[in-house]
Amino acid sequence: MNKPGNDNEEHSFLVESDLSIVKSSFYNRYEFVQKSTYDLNIIAIDEFKYNIHALTLGAARNIIDIGNISLHLGFQGTVNRVGNVLQAYYGEHPLSFEIYLKLNPSALKMDHHHKMHHTEQMKM
Repeated sequence: MNKPGNDNEEHSFLVESDLSIVKSSFYNRYEFVQKSTYDLNIIAIDEFKYNIHALTLGAARNIIDIGNISLHLGFQGTVNRVGNVLQAYYGEHPLSFEIYLKLNPSALKMDHHHKMHHTEQMKM
């Protein structure tokens, strides 16, 4: 949460891409954020902004479609780069990994009348 009444701007930037092949999806994401000592709950004499970089790589696979719902199993990993001051709190290159299940509406298909329909069959 940004400090109320704080006139200092903090910047952020996000770029991501996704490649879907049949039932699999591969993605990556780069994030840049600036956080203040207040946002990070760091006790400091002066207010300071820290630059934080994160790179995420992940993949997911559609494992089953039931009616209008698709169940996906996925994993992703993120490596962060923080400045020298934050390394005392987070380490040199903080890492995180996740394994997840995701529910989505099934893919829509266009018929020859240009109407969208959910796939109705069960796939494994």
